[in-house]
Amino acid sequence: MSHWISLPTEIIIEILRQFETEPISTPYCLSYDEILIPTTDLLQLQLTCKSWSPIAQSIIYQCVVLESVSQLGIFISTLINNGIGVLVENIYINFTGGSPEFLVSPIASIAQHCPNLKTLCSGSYTANKFWEVIERERTHGFLTRLEVMPLLDRNLSNDISVIMYNSAASQLRQRLCELIVCDMDVDLAEDRLLNFPNIKALRFDLTKYANMYTIDQQIKNHLSIEYVSIYYEDNERDIIVDDRNSHTGVLVSSQAKRLYIESDVHTRRFYSYIMEVFPNLENIFLVHSNSCHNQILLPSTEAAQLFHYLMDIPLAGAHFHFSGSQNNFMVQVYDKSNTIQHLLLEYKSVDRMVNDPSYLTINSKDSIEGEMDIEVSFFEGVPLTLPRTGLIEKSGYNLLSLEIDMNLIYDEMNLVRNMRDGIDRNSNSSLSKILHHCPRLRDFTIYNTLLYDFGEGFQLEQKTQVYGDIIFDNSMFGPLFLPSLSRHVCHISDMYIKGGYFVDRDQSSNILRGDNVTYIDIFMPDTRLGSITYIHEGTGVDLIYFTLLKTGKDQPDCYYGKKDSLDTYLLPLEPSSSKEPFSSKDNESILCISIKCVDIRKITIDIDNFQYDLDFNSNK
Repeated sequence: MSHWISLPTEIIIEILRQFETEPISTPYCLSYDEILIPTTDLLQLQLTCKSWSPIAQSIIYQCVVLESVSQLGIFISTLINNGIGVLVENIYINFTGGSPEFLVSPIASIAQHCPNLKTLCSGSYTANKFWEVIERERTHGFLTRLEVMPLLDRNLSNDISVIMYNSAASQLRQRLCELIVCDMDVDLAEDRLLNFPNIKALRFDLTKYANMYTIDQQIKNHLSIEYVSIYYEDNERDIIVDDRNSHTGVLVSSQAKRLYIESDVHTRRFYSYIMEVFPNLENIFLVHSNSCHNQILLPSTEAAQLFHYLMDIPLAGAHFHFSGSQNNFMVQVYDKSNTIQHLLLEYKSVDRMVNDPSYLTINSKDSIEGEMDIEVSFFEGVPLTLPRTGLIEKSGYNLLSLEIDMNLIYDEMNLVRNMRDGIDRNSNSSLSKILHHCPRLRDFTIYNTLLYDFGEGFQLEQKTQVYGDIIFDNSMFGPLFLPSLSRHVCHISDMYIKGGYFVDRDQSSNILRGDNVTYIDIFMPDTRLGSITYIHEGTGVDLIYFTLLKTGKDQPDCYYGKKDSLDTYLLPLEPSSSKEPFSSKDNESILCISIKCVDIRKITIDIDNFQYDLDFNSNK
């Protein structure tokens, strides 16, 4: 035990920190900073060594989250009787119910016994009582270090609550770090924030359209502001949606790193304004609070400018409408900074029953650095095949993974007819072009797409190798696609095919050669495969017939599988000497899979989440 006592305080703290929860976002705060909550394990751990107890208590009481009235009562009793108030820095009262009046006495006790308190937060239903007590206790000399107090709920605010909030905020003006600014029945003055020198997070609740364009003046003298949120609700009902009024003398707020804006309508002037005012953002979200029906259409040049602005922000979420051809716009834009390494492109058709213009949605994820999701929504004319985009053609060199979803809805005979009639290759891309423009690509996934061919008329300079995953999910394969892919790709580590349709290589007019027989034809005679996984979707399977023919051999290896005697599940695949599917009953569903390749290590067939594995010795 003496060894534990002699440990340096810094090491003991690190040990105790391991028994806190995963970081969670702070409730009821603008900043959304993450906090750690002590677990019951930490409470037990402090009992293992008496000398550790003071250190453990400094961690346990630093941040207090109260989830019930009983917890609040116990905490107040501990404050009064045990003198641990000096350790408390943050209190979050995270429960509802009961009359707000019962909080008056506990809040006063907190104010009087927690001299180092920085954060005191609660939900909106009790906020009025918090402001009342905070203002009173501050005049009595308490809460001298308080930086964050309950926020004003914009959905419940009225003249009285605004007055009460402003009065409490005024008492804390030298320390307050989070502030709400409202323009209810008043005009915003440029000096509104001068008495709040330490503001870091700021929210504007606006009802007057003109005040949207005073934000730069409001925050010009506050270099400490890092987060700005703006809520605008159109109470005037006289906004010119296509507002093009220019703004002169805009002040740049380079200190702001995070921006959230929720508004009834985003105008051309609005987009231009935020791009000028906030050049150094690390996080931005632009939200339409109502339906998108009446949103303006940005001219393509302005839309491209906004697109490139958003692409340069590490964490971005926005959607906007633009005029002109979606295909032409997507070819025009690209990743100027070459920071995107993981790209998801999703194309979808807007419901024709809704009078909505087409729009584009951008979302980047903070979980994976360099990941960007882009959704292109068409009112009509969604491409059938892989689309052209400047994100690949102009800035695809650094892409490591790519996902493309065309959201194709299968009309089998029409799709075959499209294959026969030909594809407009001026507005569509091909997999060969993608691999050419993305030489570092390790993984790619293609969903719900018509795969006509690999790239007719566009040849790769040399055969390529894919050392990651290739996934085809619910796509339709033309008769030339896989053979052409094989001629250009000599090695694929892992290939996954989930569902989808295969048009016969003899270009038969039928996708399926029988009502009860599904044929999967993976013809890749020039490719060495690490593994292939086929995931069957749709109705159940009664019989499996599988053939593998390696290039250079005359005879295929044949396997079959059938249901057990009780007709409940498929038995493992067994070798077969037959080269053709065996006879079956009229109502039995048959899955026929044919693979031709240079070599393969493993084949997996997944039916109803049950896997059938065939392992092969590559040296044979």
